[in-house]
Amino acid sequence: MKKLLFVAALALTVGSMNSFAVSFVETTASPFITATRLLESTVAAPFLSTLATVQQRGVAGREQIKDEMVALNDDIVAGRVSSIDEVRQPALKELFAEIASDESQMDQINSVVTEGSELHKVATAVSYLMLAE
Repeated sequence: MKKLLFVAALALTVGSMNSFAVSFVETTASPFITATRLLESTVAAPFLSTLATVQQRGVAGREQIKDEMVALNDDIVAGRVSSIDEVRQPALKELFAEIASDESQMDQINSVVTEGSELHKVATAVSYLMLAE
């Protein structure tokens, strides 16, 4: 009986998701494929041009970005940084300035990350892409 109630609750939860996500949940056996498709369909699609900008840095550049993101996160949380001009990490400062200067990339980022400063929005997009990589 408990299993039946759990399945019913799960069905109601899945029913509240958008239909695109549900179709992949229902037809895909691999949770990794499902997660990847959900990421692509719900968030990554608006970040495709930003992803291309990040990937232009190459493997070593992306690793440096990942390393610098840790220090930047600490700086933002501590209130030491509130704008792209104040970013102390050179690779991130260059990347963020490039992204922020591209109106189409910022429009895409703003469509997903609706709150926060320009720094916070760009950092969120880049963080997401680094985590999804």
